[in-house]
Amino acid sequence: MNEGIFSNTQRTCGAAAMAETEPPVDKSASESERRQAGPRVIRHFLVRYRGPNETAWHMSPLRDFSREGARLVCEESYVPGTALDFRLGLPVFLTPVQITVRVMWQQSVFSGRMQMTEHGMSFTELEPAVQQTIDEAVKRFVKLQQREPTT
Repeated sequence: MNEGIFSNTQRTCGAAAMAETEPPVDKSASESERRQAGPRVIRHFLVRYRGPNETAWHMSPLRDFSREGARLVCEESYVPGTALDFRLGLPVFLTPVQITVRVMWQQSVFSGRMQMTEHGMSFTELEPAVQQTIDEAVKRFVKLQQREPTT
C-alpha cells in the first residue's frame, strides 16, 4: 500500500471487509437506492473518508464503484443523507481526488466476527474535470474486468 497517500489514517476495515461474501439484499432500500446505473468496477481500492464533525480520517477498501457512486464496508455506521468527505485514490490518479459523497443506504453485514456496515454512496457536486477522470477510470477498469477470467 502507498502509505504516502494514506498517511495519518485511522485503519478501520482492512482485509476483513474485502474477504466478506456478498451480503443479503436490504429489503428496506429501494432498487434505485441499492443499484446505480451504468457499469460497476469491482475492485477493492482504498478510500479515506470522514463524517461530519470528524477530524480523523478512516480508511477502508471500496467494494465497488461506478461513475455515480460507490459501495463501502466499514466499522462506522452513517445514516442515509449523511455527507462524507472522500479521498479516492485510484491508480489512474496522480494524487487522491477529494470529493463529497452522500450516504444513500446502509445495511449491517458481518465479516468474520466483526459487525460492519455496508453503505451505498452517491458522488455529489463533482467538478467536470473530476467527473471526467472518474468516468475514464470506470471505463478503463471495466475493460480490464471483461478480460479477466471468472472463477
